[in-house]
Amino acid sequence: MRTMTRHDNSALQAHHHTLATDGLRQRTAPFRRKTAAMARTCAMALAATLAHAQPAAAQQAAPPPASQPAQPAASPPAGILVVDDGVSGAEPLAGAQEAVRLYGQSGRRADLVAATAPKAAEAIRNLAQGHRTIVVIAANLGAVLEQVAKEFPDKRFILIGGAASGPNIRAITFRDNETGWLAAWLAGRLAGEGHVGFVGGPAAQERRSALCAAAQGLLTANPNALLFPDLESADVEPKQEARRGAELARGQIDRGASIIITPAGAAGAGAMETVRDLGALSVARNSNALNLFPRNVLAMQVRRYDAVILSALEAAAGDGWTAGAASVGLREQGIELRLNDAAAPPAPPDVRAALQDNVAAIISGALVIPGMTPEGLCPTPQRAR
Repeated sequence: MRTMTRHDNSALQAHHHTLATDGLRQRTAPFRRKTAAMARTCAMALAATLAHAQPAAAQQAAPPPASQPAQPAASPPAGILVVDDGVSGAEPLAGAQEAVRLYGQSGRRADLVAATAPKAAEAIRNLAQGHRTIVVIAANLGAVLEQVAKEFPDKRFILIGGAASGPNIRAITFRDNETGWLAAWLAGRLAGEGHVGFVGGPAAQERRSALCAAAQGLLTANPNALLFPDLESADVEPKQEARRGAELARGQIDRGASIIITPAGAAGAGAMETVRDLGALSVARNSNALNLFPRNVLAMQVRRYDAVILSALEAAAGDGWTAGAASVGLREQGIELRLNDAAAPPAPPDVRAALQDNVAAIISGALVIPGMTPEGLCPTPQRAR
């Protein structure tokens, strides 16, 4: 029998220790598993508590937000109504669109709508219900606007291009006699040995005033020139206005007119088309004349609806707005005579310089262009310049 060595004794002791340890582990395993589970539960609870507690603590520790300066109240929107009267053409609408664009550059709003004359009263009422200032662009709706304005006494109404009165109405008209005088003066200087034709539109009062200004301007520039005035009848059907304007222009050219002064609207478009076909020249009132007939239009009488509307809105937004009547002309930059460099031939430099002298004289008051007298008469033309 082999004697147990010290090495064997050590191995036996290690074996007994392993058995004892394994037994202890087996007996204590349930307790250790329960303890580990409790530890994990506590850790999760602590993490959840910290997750909820940290934002609250951070919110309590954060300094109060700095106070923001009060923002000024936005200006109430304005309403703009363009009434299609069948006479003014596209010029009022184009001017109103430009005014809306310029007005909106400073963060203000103007709502633009268009309507026919029979629908104008309804459109004005609709705008008055949501806007403090209402701009109406129309020639013959003064009575309609006066009635609607009475229904909204706390609103401000601005009529551009017509006459109306009331405690909350401001009516703005154009001194077209100034550009009408300049147009005929220009035609008289460039007609040479020829004569000048005048096609009047369907609006009776407007055509008489325009004819008076044309007669004064023409005879001031060229006392020997003849003016052939033909006024379109007010009872011409709108669909026939272009044809009638063309007929009048043709008759004037046949009588020796080399330059035709044409009105706005369909009658003017028909007259300008005939002027082009017969190789004559015109001074036009249509806003798109330069685009349609670039070689046959010497100049164009322009109403600056954009500038007038914008100025009226600015005044209505402030404290300087007043009711009543007003007029705009060359001095207020509400109208202008716009020369066409593409005309064949264009106005020569000496005529342009003399024209600008007349413009400056009208603006300064040195040259006064009178309108029709209360009796409906045309004043005597001024001396030649």
